[in-house]
Amino acid sequence: MANLNLKKSVTKKDMNFFAEFTASSRKVQRYLGYAVVAAIAVLAIMIFYTVFLYLRNNSVNNEIKTISNKLNSPDYLQLQENANALALQIESRTSYYYALTSMRTSVNAKAPAAANLTDLLDSSKLPNDMLISNYVITGSEFIIKGQTFSYYRALEFINMINNSADVFRTTEPTIQRYFNEDWRAEDLMNNAVQNYYTFEIAGSLIQSKHIIVKNLASVDGSFIPLTGITDTEISDGSSTATIPVDVIVVGNSTYQPSSILVNGIAISDTEFANAVASKSLVLNVINDNNTVEIDYELLQTATEADGGEA
Repeated sequence: MANLNLKKSVTKKDMNFFAEFTASSRKVQRYLGYAVVAAIAVLAIMIFYTVFLYLRNNSVNNEIKTISNKLNSPDYLQLQENANALALQIESRTSYYYALTSMRTSVNAKAPAAANLTDLLDSSKLPNDMLISNYVITGSEFIIKGQTFSYYRALEFINMINNSADVFRTTEPTIQRYFNEDWRAEDLMNNAVQNYYTFEIAGSLIQSKHIIVKNLASVDGSFIPLTGITDTEISDGSSTATIPVDVIVVGNSTYQPSSILVNGIAISDTEFANAVASKSLVLNVINDNNTVEIDYELLQTATEADGGEA
């Protein structure tokens, strides 16, 4: 009887083992099926992506071939030759324009005749008891000399000058009573000349300030103009001016700023970096005539940008 029970126990254990083994095998098969499906999906995606890249590359190659054929066509080559000829024409005319603007700048640098002051002296606004005997205009400075029967008439005349136009700046006048050493006491008593005064008024003409801007490029050790010279007139009350600083395209070539000189002196590296970053230079206007020279260097040509030789 003991042996019979032992056989039943062994048989039961074997059945449990086979049941667990079967369940585990089914589980492994299920996971393996999932893995196969995932592998097939990944492979399908890779094949689809490969086909997509192949088709896309073919499309790009076809576009490149079409563009190349167009660029190599006689019509386009003719247009390219015309463009190169026009670029040379632009460079030549830029140099010519630079020469013209340089001459114009030289003319602007010379102050014109001070017609405002002479018009004022010739006008009918002068008092009847005042005589202008002499006046001298040298550059922007002027001196007026005359006589009057009243000490305060010269002061009134100065006030009239200052209020007539915003182009004069006068100083304190010199007023002296006229007296001749040969006169006798009775002459002074009986002659109205004893109330005669001479005066001298010195002043200056208020002129606009000018800023001359030159854009030059260093090519083979020499400088060539990139634009004409600009002459900007600044009113007397302005203390600053803004100068554009940016890349310049001339024909097929593009130039970038390399240095800036103000009245022949290079600005600091920090000021230059700020000017390039903001594409403008803020200049403190002190002198009557200021020169800003912006030097450029070649950045690229149109053929270099297309990947060819310059």
